[in-house]
Amino acid sequence: MVQTDEERKAKIKQYAKKYREKNKEKINVRAKKFREELKLEVFSTLSKLHSKSKIPCCRCCGESSHIEFLTIEHIEGRKNLPKKEQKLKGEKLNSWLKKNDYPDGFEVLCWNCNLSKGSFGQCPHEELKK
Repeated sequence: MVQTDEERKAKIKQYAKKYREKNKEKINVRAKKFREELKLEVFSTLSKLHSKSKIPCCRCCGESSHIEFLTIEHIEGRKNLPKKEQKLKGEKLNSWLKKNDYPDGFEVLCWNCNLSKGSFGQCPHEELKK
């Protein structure tokens, strides 16, 4: 008996589901490693472009001790992006930045500088630099 395309697809889907269930831990470890490597690549590239640093660092204060302290700043705000890109964050934003060859309008800031800039319009470090 010859299988139809639909039957073949259903078998593959069933096999994939069983595989995911059996190998959940291995898949999660691999996915976490992928996310960490992507973040490092994106943050390193943006830091190199804006801060002339080979390691990920805050463009404002230079924080570089822990990548966990860093985040992506939308320089012009999310409102100026197309609707589809306004909601991107985390891994999806990092993938989009890489796929779109790191467009202008994004920089790496630490959480403190990013929050200050978003809440007060500027970071206290900017006043100290004047």
